[in-house]
Amino acid sequence: YINLRLGDYPLGLKQLFEALPIIEPLQEDRGLADVYDSITGIYHHIGNYPEALDIAYKQLRAAQRAGDMQRVANANNNLSAIYFETGDQEKSKETLQSNLLMAKDIGHTRIECLTYINLAYYFLSVGEEKTAVKNGLLGLQVSRDCGYEMFEIHALHILGRSYQKTSCYDQALAHLEEAADRSRALGTKVTEILVLQTQGEVFRDMRQVERAKECLN
Repeated sequence: YINLRLGDYPLGLKQLFEALPIIEPLQEDRGLADVYDSITGIYHHIGNYPEALDIAYKQLRAAQRAGDMQRVANANNNLSAIYFETGDQEKSKETLQSNLLMAKDIGHTRIECLTYINLAYYFLSVGEEKTAVKNGLLGLQVSRDCGYEMFEIHALHILGRSYQKTSCYDQALAHLEEAADRSRALGTKVTEILVLQTQGEVFRDMRQVERAKECLN
């Protein structure tokens, strides 16, 4: 899990697959679902969506066997992200919206927060920037209320991208600069690079070429 957050995906994947034969004989479905969750996350990050989908379904089945609705919600959230990346956007949206209701019902603030952020990404992708901002702000609020630092970075990033699309460049840069600062504070190079790339795109849109180069180099 730590190597996933640090961006060392090969090592993280190797360690997780080493954990599977230890956990599987124990018939501890909660722990199994958690390992599958991390494997799904790595496959998703590296763009191996067929493997991500296969493992996400295994994660869902393990969570269902355990009767753990929080882990079921987490698996559904992973599935919605994979549906989105593989072109089934409507199924992704439906899964997110039903999962948001479930998360609120069981008080699972982590999934509630992540679902708002994923909905923001969805609405931005279909050209509904105002709805993307609305969901991004809700995700940001939950992340700050609950101390979810990584989710706060993702919420700030999607807000920056959403404001960029509406040409609200000052708002975009303010959120992106905060996201970059948070990334540096947590030592998460992957998110810092993504945020800097978006900052560069905003400066490019503003025709500030030199500042764009500083971010993109």
